[in-house]
Amino acid sequence: MSKAHASIAASHMAAGKSARKVIMQERNTTLETTSHISRNSSENVRKMPDERIPGKLIGAIVAVGSLAFIGILTETVMTVLFPQLMREFNVDTATVQWITTIYLLVVGGDGTINEVLNGITDFDRVRLGVIPTGSGNDFARNLGILRNTREDLREITACIGQEQNGEKLQRIDLGKVSWEGCEKPRIFGISAGAGLDAIVCKKALHSKLKKILNRFHLGKLTYLMLTVQTLFSMRTFQANVTTDGETESYENMIFAAAMNLRAEGGGVPMAPESVPDDGKISLSSASGIPKWKTFFLLPLLAMGKQGRIRGFDVKDGSEIVMELDQPVVLHADGEYCGDVQHICFHCMKKTLWLLHRCTEK
Repeated sequence: MSKAHASIAASHMAAGKSARKVIMQERNTTLETTSHISRNSSENVRKMPDERIPGKLIGAIVAVGSLAFIGILTETVMTVLFPQLMREFNVDTATVQWITTIYLLVVGGDGTINEVLNGITDFDRVRLGVIPTGSGNDFARNLGILRNTREDLREITACIGQEQNGEKLQRIDLGKVSWEGCEKPRIFGISAGAGLDAIVCKKALHSKLKKILNRFHLGKLTYLMLTVQTLFSMRTFQANVTTDGETESYENMIFAAAMNLRAEGGGVPMAPESVPDDGKISLSSASGIPKWKTFFLLPLLAMGKQGRIRGFDVKDGSEIVMELDQPVVLHADGEYCGDVQHICFHCMKKTLWLLHRCTEK
């Protein structure tokens, strides 16, 4: 073999070795990369949280579904089966109504009662009994319901028996308030209003003073103290009030309270002549009165003598609309609704059945 051929062969061998070396390096790099990815994947799998659905959540879903099914089944039975049973057994409507009636007992104050009223979807089927345990208890006080648990329970039981014997229970009005931007109108049993009383109610919800006074059963004094404090710090407002189609304008309005019952705020008779089943809302308002003078007139308001005072006004109507010149605090049964400028009060005539023999106080 010549030197040239030997040189070429040696060159080819060197090139082959170099190529094999490059291929081996690439293979090693690939294996290292695959191993690294595999290790990272294993670590990620180990780090992934446990995404199993908790047993309590499954139980809650099953419970809600079961209740929904029972509700649909009950409505179906009431709609389809009861008419047939009435014909077969010669049963009258009153008996069937008693079977499907819901007797609801509320133990609490005005705020609790308000939440219950707003949760009722069929007032025709509900009969409401109240055991008052709140600080204000204006709903119970207005209707003459005793603050004696034993006597209240006896009365409620007697009313249930009375209805079973075919006698009618008392049915009272409720109020409903709506405002701009509200998703759902708010039902109220006592009152809804804007201005001074609404600001006081808003403050009372988080008042430490109220919690202290409640321990000594003096919770209603909270409203008096907050009223005096708020009167001199609040801004008055202008209002156009339309009562059943008739509009009046008011300057420097201090408050406007739409009363379904006669008293609010721990027993202050804002609408002394209000009747709970007359199909009307009473709008009690104060406007055009200097604040210092209003302060000295508060005792007359507390005694229900505001009819003698110029600037105090009470209007009755089935629907009352207020247009305000600025956002004003609005409440319904002491619960804060928002700062609003357009308000509509509506009377829900004889809506709520009561398990009480009511006597207005």
